[in-house]
Amino acid sequence: SRNFRAQLQMRGVDVPSGDSPIVPLRIPGNENCTLFARRLFDAGIFAPAIRSPSVPAGTERIRFSLSAGLSEEMVKSSVEAIVSCAELSGMRS
Repeated sequence: SRNFRAQLQMRGVDVPSGDSPIVPLRIPGNENCTLFARRLFDAGIFAPAIRSPSVPAGTERIRFSLSAGLSEEMVKSSVEAIVSCAELSGMRS
C-alpha cells in the first residue's frame, strides 16, 4: 500500500501515508463522494463510497482495499484512473 499511496501523493491526490491495505480518500459531501465512486466504477475500479451517516458529515470518503495479489501494472492503471477522476472532480493539489 505504500507504493500505491506514494504514487497517488506524487500525482497530487491527497491520501494519508501509512501501511494499512485500506486507503481512504476523503471526498466531502455525499453527492460528491457518490459521483467519484461512480466515475471509478466506470473506469473499472470498485471502491465504495463511505457516506454520512456512516461517517460524520464532511468526512465522506472513498475506501480502497488493496491486496498482495495486485500486480504493479494493476496498481499503475488504478492510480491513473484515480488521478483522472480526481482531475474531473477538481481534487488534485
